[in-house]
Amino acid sequence: MSTPLDPLALPLSGVQLIEASAGTGKTYTIASLYLRALLQAGRDVSEILVVTFTEAATAELRGRVADRLAGAVRQLRQGPEADAPGEDSGDEVLGRLAAGLDDREAGARLLEDALTRFDEAAIFTIHGLCARVLAEHAFECGALFEAELLTDASAVREEVLADFWRRWCGRDADAAAWLCGRYSAGPAGLAELIKAWDGRPDVRVIPGPPAAGRRAELKAAFAAQAATLAADWPAARAPLFDLLAGWKGLSRDGTTGYREDRLRDMFLATDLFCDVPRMPLPDLVAALGSGRIGAKLTRAAQGQAPQHPVLDVVEQLAAAAAALDAAYLHTLVHELRAWVQTEQQRRSGLRQQRTFDDLMTQVAGAVARGGPLAATLAQRFPLAMIDEFQDTDPLQYGIFSGIYGGRSDTALLLIGDPKQAIYQFRGAD
Repeated sequence: MSTPLDPLALPLSGVQLIEASAGTGKTYTIASLYLRALLQAGRDVSEILVVTFTEAATAELRGRVADRLAGAVRQLRQGPEADAPGEDSGDEVLGRLAAGLDDREAGARLLEDALTRFDEAAIFTIHGLCARVLAEHAFECGALFEAELLTDASAVREEVLADFWRRWCGRDADAAAWLCGRYSAGPAGLAELIKAWDGRPDVRVIPGPPAAGRRAELKAAFAAQAATLAADWPAARAPLFDLLAGWKGLSRDGTTGYREDRLRDMFLATDLFCDVPRMPLPDLVAALGSGRIGAKLTRAAQGQAPQHPVLDVVEQLAAAAAALDAAYLHTLVHELRAWVQTEQQRRSGLRQQRTFDDLMTQVAGAVARGGPLAATLAQRFPLAMIDEFQDTDPLQYGIFSGIYGGRSDTALLLIGDPKQAIYQFRGAD
C-alpha cells in the first residue's frame, strides 16, 4: 500500500519505492534524503550513491544537491529562528532535522566538510558507476585493467555481422539463398534483427532452434511441393491465366489485386521459380495460392472463388515455404545472438576496448556470480538512490538488486514515475 512520503520518516534500510510524479519536487526530495543521510544517519559523502540516467541530469542533480548543502550550512548558522515557519523561512526539512541536533554548529561543519569533499560524491550515470566499479575492481569483475571506452561500437558491430553473414552463406547453399533473399540489404539487414535483444542478455528467445532433422524434413517438403508445381505448371499456365483474367469476382485493385498486368508479373515469377526453385518463396508466386485468391474476391462474389488444381498446389507450396522460413529464421536468430554476444566481447577484449553495454554486462555478471564484489559495494555505498527508476531495464536492476537485495544494513531507494517511462524501446519495464 502506498503512503504519502515524509523524507524524514522513510526507513533508511531495505528496499523502498518512491513514486514521484512530475512537479512534485523529486529533486528536492532526493536532496532532502541526502541531507538526512549526512546529518541523521551519519553517512559520509562518499558513501551515498545516487544514480540517474543522463550526463545532463547527473550534472544538474550534483549541482542541486551541492546548493542544498550550502543553503543548509547558512541556515544552521543563523540559529533556530531561521527554521520558524513563515514567508521568509528557511528549509523546512532542514528545520526538522536541526531540531534533533545537539549542536547546530557541529552540523554546519559536517556539511561544510561534505561540500569541501564534494568531488568524492558518488553521483553517477549507470554507465559512470559501472566504469568506476570496473576500474577499481577489475580483478573481481574479470575485466581488463585498462580499456578504451568505445562511444560508437558500430564499426565492431558491422565487422561481427559481416563475418556471421559469410559463415552462414559458406555452409549451405539453400540457407545462403534464403538469407540473401530475406535480407537483401546484406549484413546491414541483420542489424535491424538484433535490435530486439541488443544490450539485453536477460531476454530469452523462444521457440528454441529447430533440430537439424526437422529442418531437413521441411526442406524436403518444400522441394516436393516445388517439384509438383514445376511438373504441373507448363500445361496449366495458359488456361489458368485465362481463368483468372476473366473471373469477374476477383479484385482488380492496383497494388494487391489481380489486374492483368499484375497477373503477368505473377506468372513470369512462377516461370522463373519453376526453373530454379528457391527460398524465400517470391510473394508474386504465393499470390497464386487458392487461399490468397479467395481473400481477394469482391463483396458480391464472396464464396465464389475460381477453382484450379494448380492454385491448390501453390497454396500447399506457400504453407511449406512458411514453415521452412520460420525454421531458418529461428535458427538464424539463435545463432546470430550467440555469435554477436560472444564475438563482440571477444574482439573488444583483444583490442582492449569496451562498449557502454560491456560496462553493464561485466558488472552485472560479476555481481551475479556471488563473489565478494556485491558485499564490497554494499559496504562502500550503504545508501543508494536510483533516480528515474521507471527507465531501469532488467540488467541494470539486476546490478542493484544483487548488491542490496536481502540486506538490512543498507538502503536502496528507488525513485521514479511510471507515467513518464520513455525507454521501453531499450527494455525498460
